[in-house]
Amino acid sequence: MSDSLSIIPPVREYLATRIPEGSPLEDQTKLVSSGMIDSMGLVDLTTFLEVEFSIMIPEESFTVDNFDTLTAIEALVTQLRSAK
Repeated sequence: MSDSLSIIPPVREYLATRIPEGSPLEDQTKLVSSGMIDSMGLVDLTTFLEVEFSIMIPEESFTVDNFDTLTAIEALVTQLRSAK
């Protein structure tokens, strides 16, 4: 099973309950830069990712680029998983 198959669906499901109803949630949908996710939402998302995927997200990884799309989140989680 590829990482995208195991990473994106649970993240999409998590976010679907936290973004405005009817908002698009495609792999390249801008989440942070569009304002769909605010700073508190980013904190919650980070906690979800750390628990769901058993990773620790280092402070230097907290950038818009790493959290702005589902694809970027997938890449971050994949990188952190492989660094274990």
